[in-house]
Amino acid sequence: KVLSDLDKKIELNNKIYNELEAMAKLIYDYWFVQFDFPDTNGKPYKSSGGKMIYSDALKREIPYGWEVKELSELIEFDRGISYESKDITEDGTPMINLNSFDLSGRYKHSGLKYFSGSYNENKICIPGDLVVAITDVTRNADIIGKSFTIPDLFDSHILISCDVAKIVPSNKVNKQFLESNFNSKHYHDYIKYFASGTLVLHLDLEGINWYKIPLPPIELLNKYSSLKQSFDEKMTLSTKENRKLSDLREWLLPMLMNGQVSVKYP
Repeated sequence: KVLSDLDKKIELNNKIYNELEAMAKLIYDYWFVQFDFPDTNGKPYKSSGGKMIYSDALKREIPYGWEVKELSELIEFDRGISYESKDITEDGTPMINLNSFDLSGRYKHSGLKYFSGSYNENKICIPGDLVVAITDVTRNADIIGKSFTIPDLFDSHILISCDVAKIVPSNKVNKQFLESNFNSKHYHDYIKYFASGTLVLHLDLEGINWYKIPLPPIELLNKYSSLKQSFDEKMTLSTKENRKLSDLREWLLPMLMNGQVSVKYP
């Protein structure tokens, strides 16, 4: 029963994580794809007759007052560090790498590596930094171009490998909006054609730079950022708790099996 209760709590935390992630994607789709963000009266903009204009660059209508920008005007890249197999040890500095991305673009903690070589301090990353996968070994380019903000799960600073790049946004855009864009189906269908290679795909970063987006006013971007940040914080709490619960389960199981501990219920 103890183990079952732990499993149920882990399952509940996973459900909370998935629902928060789905909510963030749904809001992004409503606001920035369907253009039904809240207008000044709190009603969905496009569905309530909000003014739209045709964009020649995008070949579709966008809300009046929005700009069309190439991402090259809004972001810069900071590539990760190169390493050799001898630099990877059981301890050292946590290093996010290609295996840290699951197929959906989520952070995968089991893929983390630890780097024991030397590096420049300007390569240090922190929780909240936005990173993107720039190589891929999957057959269908599932991971290339996918992105996540580094979760607050580390006791020290973090590095990223040469398979990953950090995205540094300008003051006209924010990381939460960019992350949702990078993990959207429309963007992934576009970016995977800028990856080339046989066994390992390598992303031409110009493909990201050339991508055009309808850029909302900064006030709307900040509103979305605030919502997504609150979701991300709750998702991180669920992840932290599940790691502790899983560790407890792994420690407790053999103790129960060999009779070293027992549990009594009133």
